Amino acid sequence: MSDLDDAMPPGRSRSKDAIKMAFLLTATAAIIYILIRKLAGGEQLLDAIMAGNWTLLPVTAGLLVVFILLSGIRWRYIVQTMGFELPFGRTMSVIMASCPLAIATPSRVSDFLRAVGIRDIVPLVQGSGSVLVHKFVDVQSLCLLGITGGILTGLYGWSLGIAAVLAGGFAFLGLLSWKRSFFLSLPVLNRFEKKFLQLFMAFGAMRQRPWRYVGLSLISLLAWSVGLLILFTLTRVFGAEVALVDIIALWPIAVFVGLLPLTIGGMGTRDTAFIAMLDLVGSGPVDDAALLASTLAYGLTVLGVPAVVGIPFMLRYMHRLPEPIADDMGADDASE
Repeated sequence: MSDLDDAMPPGRSRSKDAIKMAFLLTATAAIIYILIRKLAGGEQLLDAIMAGNWTLLPVTAGLLVVFILLSGIRWRYIVQTMGFELPFGRTMSVIMASCPLAIATPSRVSDFLRAVGIRDIVPLVQGSGSVLVHKFVDVQSLCLLGITGGILTGLYGWSLGIAAVLAGGFAFLGLLSWKRSFFLSLPVLNRFEKKFLQLFMAFGAMRQRPWRYVGLSLISLLAWSVGLLILFTLTRVFGAEVALVDIIALWPIAVFVGLLPLTIGGMGTRDTAFIAMLDLVGSGPVDDAALLASTLAYGLTVLGVPAVVGIPFMLRYMHRLPEPIADDMGADDASE
């Protein structure tokens, strides 16, 4: 058994994993096939791709590089707030190593394997907590962008619903912090009190340094604004005249739908949700073939390209993982 197998939590058998992967591949192919047949048509989609303005692709590529770098910057920022020094080079190599696995796992669960790549610097459970904070702030940023877009497009009820979801997330975290002793007294958590506290150490570090959290939030907002611009430039590549405010209002929700563990990397489900919401709000006539080409190209850009580039990094970590650091932090320390 390899070091990677040792570091990963116990999972299902390989046969069950193969069945799950086959299901994801089948579901992804089926949804994309239905989209092409019912929405655009194969010939129309091919025509939209062939007629693309490829001179804009360098802009998309540049935005993708910035998007990935900002992901590394904000994760390192979280780890530093926790009191650990994580070199930026290591940060980016671990992030790139996780990118190929994002294709093979639903809902980007593979991002939590990033904690394995820095376990010689940050204890594994606390490293997983840093990824959890990263995810929470991503959700916060997408919600804020969706609220802003809803206001700009006059979808006030839409904005109110997203705001309620965001408020619910903060309320849940507040309840965990306020009633921590109650939750830890529950039988299902009592046995894992130390690990539970270590997992939420990153949230505690941010709570103690509110200005650091504000900075993290701003970096995350910038990152996801760049992500929305990636889709916007792709709509211009393929001639889908979708307004930027509509992308700001609707794409964050489509990203959330894409997190459902139904397809690989959310491909198909994310596209379906975005196209359906555009029709629902009646934002104006859009070339369906060009729009589908744009959303599918987004998936290939933000998932496919990093996955290919990240293969050497993944192979490096699969060959030899860093040795875990000794975890001598007690529960009281973790709760500080």
